Amino acid sequence: MTARRRRRGVAPTPYRWMQVHTHVWCALGGHGVLAGGWVRYLRNDYRGMASCEDCLKQRGVTRPQPAPRAPRAFTFVDDRAEDVRARQSGDDE
Repeated sequence: MTARRRRRGVAPTPYRWMQVHTHVWCALGGHGVLAGGWVRYLRNDYRGMASCEDCLKQRGVTRPQPAPRAPRAFTFVDDRAEDVRARQSGDDE
């Protein structure tokens, strides 16, 4: 029996984007980034040097947008299913 090889579709990017929760220092521009801003980290960087989105835009680097998700499938069952919320509140009429 032979070993199976892993196949990857797209090579992963060496960077990861994260949204700031409290406060982060931008190493590229030398300023603070407040909560809600986006920063980019280099994977496997033990120093944790972040670069903010605004400084990267000045250098022509943009944050990738997430792929649109397909709507979730929903199956409607007539009136045979009981209303759990109504039962929990005691209003199970």
